[in-house]
Amino acid sequence: MPAPGYPEEIRTVGSCLEVVMDEECEHLRFAVRDLATLEAASQGRVLTGSRAGRDRLTRPARPA
Repeated sequence: MPAPGYPEEIRTVGSCLEVVMDEECEHLRFAVRDLATLEAASQGRVLTGSRAGRDRLTRPARPA
């Protein structure tokens, strides 16, 4: 019996693995994006764009 709030439906191992793999890919994408942003900031650069691998250098960061 599923936990309260979840529909009673059959889930295959394959569909469960698909969800887990999708989540892992999304976590990796965000981690790569965030690390690139942190690295650029530590070097005084600014990255724009929202997708990992598609970020691009646009202008130097303003001095604080």
